[in-house]
This record gives sequence, C-alpha cells and structure tokens, in this order.
Amino acid sequence: MDEELARLLESAKIDRETATRIDRLPPGAFCIHKSWGVGKVESWDLLGDRMVIHFEGKPGHSMKLQFAGTALAPLPPDHILALRFEDRASLSRMAEKDPVELVRLVLASHQNEMSLDKFDEVVKGTIVPEGRYKSWWDGAKKQLRGDRRFVIPSKRNQPMQLRRDDQCPAEDMVREVLQSPDLRTKAKAVEAILRNADAFESPATQLQPVVDDLSESAQKGAKLLLSQAIELLLARADLLQRFPELTLTPGHSQLADLLRMEREALGETLRSLGVSRQRQALEAFPHAFGETWTAVVFGMLNTAGIRGVGELAKFVVDQGRGTELDDFLRAGLQQRAHTSDLIAWICKERKGRAANVVDLELAAVIMNSLERDHFGDETRRTNRLAETLQEDPELIPDLIENADINMVRGFARRLMMSPAFDQLSVKSLLARIVKRHPQIQDLITGNQADEQEQTIIVSWESLESKQKELETLVNVLQPKNREEIKIAREYGDLRENFEYKAAKQQEAVLRRQREEMERDLHRARGSDFSSPDVSKCSIGTYVDIEDAAGHKETFCILGAWDSDPLKSIIAYTTGAGQALIGKAVGESADLPTENADETRRVTIKGIRPYRTSEKG
Repeated sequence: MDEELARLLESAKIDRETATRIDRLPPGAFCIHKSWGVGKVESWDLLGDRMVIHFEGKPGHSMKLQFAGTALAPLPPDHILALRFEDRASLSRMAEKDPVELVRLVLASHQNEMSLDKFDEVVKGTIVPEGRYKSWWDGAKKQLRGDRRFVIPSKRNQPMQLRRDDQCPAEDMVREVLQSPDLRTKAKAVEAILRNADAFESPATQLQPVVDDLSESAQKGAKLLLSQAIELLLARADLLQRFPELTLTPGHSQLADLLRMEREALGETLRSLGVSRQRQALEAFPHAFGETWTAVVFGMLNTAGIRGVGELAKFVVDQGRGTELDDFLRAGLQQRAHTSDLIAWICKERKGRAANVVDLELAAVIMNSLERDHFGDETRRTNRLAETLQEDPELIPDLIENADINMVRGFARRLMMSPAFDQLSVKSLLARIVKRHPQIQDLITGNQADEQEQTIIVSWESLESKQKELETLVNVLQPKNREEIKIAREYGDLRENFEYKAAKQQEAVLRRQREEMERDLHRARGSDFSSPDVSKCSIGTYVDIEDAAGHKETFCILGAWDSDPLKSIIAYTTGAGQALIGKAVGESADLPTENADETRRVTIKGIRPYRTSEKG
C-alpha cells in the first residue's frame, strides 16, 4: 500500500476499505465511472481528502476519496477503453490496417464476449468515424468469419465471441461453462452452446458434464443467489430439450423446488429474467404450487410493472384460468387496491383481456390512483397511468361512453383540480370530455372565466422566444438536473449530502419555472400589431408626448413581453403603458417616475401605427 495512504490508515483518518480501494487508483491509473465514462487519475491530495481525475469530456474533475473509491472501478492499461482514452489515433490506424486485431482487442477487454450494440458504443464515432463505420464493419466481418477464433452472430441480439487460441469450438464452449466463476456467466455460456449446437458431434459424451455442472452449481447457489439459480435451471432445461440424449441425475434440484423457496419474492425474481425465461418459469408454476398457482401469480401482478403484468395475464388466460383473473382484477378495482401500473394495463386492455372488468367506476379508480401516487414518494418514477391517460386519445371517451351527465361532471371536476397534471395537460384532457359531452362546457368555461380575462397580447417574436425557452428547460435543464440528482445520490447519506440537497432545490426551482412558463404561454396571444386603432393610444402604436418643461419623447407600446427601455419600447401592461392606453391626441396622462409617490404629467402630441420593420 502507498506509504502516505498507510499512515492515514494507521492514524484512523481513513478506513481500511476506502484505503484499499484508493490504493488501486494511483496517479496515472485508468478508471471508469458508470455516468462519466473512462478517466485517468491525475493526482492525489490525501490530506485534503481529494483526488483529481481527467474524464472524457470532464477534465480536471475533483472527487472525495471515499466517493471515488466507491464510484470508480480500476481499468487495466491494456483495456480498449484505456487505450482509446490515451491514444485514439493509434487505434484508428489499427482499424484501417488490421481490423481483426482491433476486434480481438475489444473482445478481449470485455471477457471475450459482447453484444454488437456494445461493440458499436466502443468503436463507432470514436475509433472509426461514424460516417464510415457501416462499410468498415461490413469489411471487418468478412475477415472475421474466416478466422476460427471469432464467433460472429447471424442476429444482432446475439453476442459476438472470441475463442481462446485456435481450439476446437465445442471443447472451448464446454470449458466456458465448467470454468465460469458465477451462475449468470454459466447461463450465458449455455446459450453459446445452443447457438452452435452443430459443433457437437457426440452430445451425450461432450455435454453430459455440462448438465451435471449446471445441476450442482444451481443446487449450491440457490441459498444465496436464488434468481440466478433459477435462470441456470432454465438454461439446463433448454439444453435437455435440444439434446434429448442427455440425462438428468436423480436428486438434482428441480425448478419447482426453487420456485417454492422463492415464493414471497417471485415478482422481483421473474423481473430479473428475460421475457422468454419468465415464460419458462411460469410454466413450472402449476407443478410447483398445485391448484393455488393462480394465487401466486395474482400476488405478483401489483409488483410486476405494466410490461410484466401483460406476460402474467397472458399466461393465466392461456392456461384457461381467465375467469379467476377477471375476479381478481374486479375485486382490486372495487377495493382500490391495484397499483397504477396494473390500472394502466387494464386501461390498455379495456377492449381486450380486461374487457370483462371495465365499468363506469374505472374513471374514479384512475383519479384515486393518480392522486395517491402524486402525494407519495417524492422520488417516484414516471407514472405510466398518467402517460396512458394523456397518450391514448380514446381512453377518456371510452370511460365516459355510457356514463350519466352527473358522473361526467364529477370526473371533469376531479381532472380540473388534480395535482397530477399541469394546466396544459388538464385542458387537453378536458377537451376530450367536452367533445363527447358538449353540455359540460359551462362547467369548464365557468372555472376558466377569470383566466380568460387575463389573456395577454405578445409579439410573435417574443412568443417564439418564450416557447424556445420552455423547450430548453424541458429538454435540457430538467434532464440535466435529474442526472445531477442521480449522481449526487451516489455520494452517500442524503441528510448530510449538500450536492443532493442543492440538486433537489434546483429541481423545485425548475418545476416552478416550467409551471409559470406553461401558464404564461397558455394565456398569451401572438400579434404582429398591424392596423392598430390610432385614434387613441393602443397596443401597436408610437406615441409622441411632451411634458410641462417642453421635453419631448416617443414611446412604442407593444406586447407584454416586448419591453426594451433602451429603445423606448414599453409593454402595455406596465404602469406607463396603462397610463397611456386609451388617451387621444391632446389629452394628458400621468406617467410613473422613479419615485413611487410621484407622477409626471405629459400631453399626447401624436399617435401613429407601429411597423414591424422599424423594431430594433
């Protein structure tokens, strides 16, 4: 261990775990952060509790030692990302002269296997220019397919692999399973065997050790890594199906045994599996749980997420137990017990699998769920139910199709008062109700009368500028703030985390700014100020004035967002604008001064129309 680091450890100024992690990140070492990418340690300041790292696109970044030790993973100097950081030009030359060696280097840096998408992330636009990447990769693939060290997939969702040396592919794939250090890696190695089944001339001899290894590994890992053990047994089932000559040793773990062990957390376990694996696991439920298997599935529906709900419901229906599913969904709606994700799925399937449970109460259930979620966890995820209500234009009309007018009015009132939507979204949703039931227009217009009276006139230029400002806030500032919150959360204890508190305060500021901008834009009406009434001072006119001392000035009265004092442009909403509006030539007006208690009397000497070409 570094001497200075060891002294800090001896003096209890740093804990052993942090010291060990920092010792693996000396100056000059490469590292990787999940958000900031590859970096190189520039320097340590152990007494100042800091280290400086140069990240790609974030040079000279200072981090606290404990956070650096937790958030950074060391990267070998021969790793492709370290080489790309240090000398990208050499790798670009390698791509041109020896693409096979570049691909070998990339795969070797990723444990000899990676998806094509991940490969693109490493090479495209960095080592190989984006515009030339497709033709380069097409040429590289032709060379790679002639090299037995490489497995190039025929489908993009399959991984690319690097075999060690020039060994027999079948032996190499078996060795990968037997020597893989963890259950998940073993399962992936089995997938490689299944993709290259033709490479095995004698499966009963070559692959029986693999089946035995999978059984033993799943049995040993079940207590600590139950979900991975389940995934491994599913891979074993695929292997046995593909090669019927393989046998299962009596006494080895069965999938049903593991499912019963995991009954209380099956929802979380299945979410960690892919869709096809989920289906395989579900098919074992009847054997694992007997006639009560549907109750187990129903217990998972409220934790599965909207996508998982669809898979679970389809399985129940396919097994001929759709009536039980309907009873469960109907009871949950009546008791207001379903999550927003499950309700969102019911809405999406209102004319499909959930058609039997949808009734007039669904509208009230939706509003209850939205309000419950809104006042729940402040760090809640995007609400799928709110998205569904806004993105499906036929949902609200379907909900109120057969409802009486009183129920429709009640639903409209709840929407108008709901904190779950901004004002523009509420108006859009209400418009769908009015389209189907025009007789409630008075309810909406009555509540909006005050707001309509506050309509403001603005120039088209200022309206466009305000809209761009809102777009920047929504598409740039708020996403950046969310990323800052995510990064700050990694710093540790939120009670003492200044970065997290500051980011959350900024989140509130941006939210208020967005609400104000949306409200202002909704009230705004654009104008080019053509053909104003020049018989009196009005919006879109130049006004010549003269005070008692003979001092003459000219003001241009324009929209609420158009003030420019240096150019003598005043908004009609300002004190001066309001004092002049409606005055004719020869009449007097009292204009405000810097002293709030005093005014300045002026006489209107002339009024002429504003011409857009003169602005500026």
